[in-house]
Amino acid sequence: MRRRRVKGVVHSRYTSAGNKIRKTKRMSGGARLALTIVITVLVSVIFAIALGNLLNAKSDAADKYFDTVNPIVADGSLTLGKAPSVKACEVTLGEEIKLDGGEYTAVSFFVNGKDGVLYSSSVAEHFGRESGAEANLMQYVSNAKNAGYYTIACFKSGFIGIEDSAKRGAESLYEQGLAAEIASSGVDEITVFFDGADASNFSEMREFLRSVKLSCPELVLGVRLGVSDVEDKNVWGEISKFSQVCDFVALDIGELELSENGGESARFVASMRFYLLNYNVRILFDGKNESQISFVEGMKITNWSMFDASVK
Repeated sequence: MRRRRVKGVVHSRYTSAGNKIRKTKRMSGGARLALTIVITVLVSVIFAIALGNLLNAKSDAADKYFDTVNPIVADGSLTLGKAPSVKACEVTLGEEIKLDGGEYTAVSFFVNGKDGVLYSSSVAEHFGRESGAEANLMQYVSNAKNAGYYTIACFKSGFIGIEDSAKRGAESLYEQGLAAEIASSGVDEITVFFDGADASNFSEMREFLRSVKLSCPELVLGVRLGVSDVEDKNVWGEISKFSQVCDFVALDIGELELSENGGESARFVASMRFYLLNYNVRILFDGKNESQISFVEGMKITNWSMFDASVK
């Protein structure tokens, strides 16, 4: 064994300690790999936690912002806000209001349909759209109010049914312009009917309503939902989010066969009563069958509005 002397100290390349060190080095390959995996996992977990906290902070900030518009109450229910409970009869825009009997507190009328707007509209003219009638919306609303009625404009929105994204966006802007024009007529409230939409479109519907509400903050704004949109009771958490962008939800049960003797409609309304009352939902139905009024009141629902289902 070759040795070398440095200042009186004998060193060896092959001491027993050296052998132990080399053995340790030969055994550390697997340990290093395991250590690397552990460190990687820990870093990933820490990063995920940090990212989650960041996203939650942003989400909380967004919720606080929109809650300032129309807050969700502590129990999560959707409050009516400025929207009153009504008993509304459907009427036709431009025609004289003649209501025979009934304790109606409001009138509801469509302001547009598939053939265009149903009143003289400068917005429609600006966009080169057909104005299907010469009715003066502002005058009509004024006459209804003078007669003592709360006024509800039923507004059909069709942009969600457009597949082309560019045309879809353009149509949304046009409809927002119409909504602002309708609000300027002095109407008390607008109920938006989203054609071609279902529960999968709730987010897009809320974005449209948010834009309308921001441009017309004093307007009482509501959204019509269909029976199929609310049959799954788990969806009411999503429905409650509409309170961030509008004042009420209206449930259209006109497709059900209402009768005083019960049947499908009675079972449905009875099963949904908790949600209808807790969320202060307004009931919508086709007003051509006035016997439906007694059915709805028989179910102890006093906030309802008829509409003309013939308007497409």
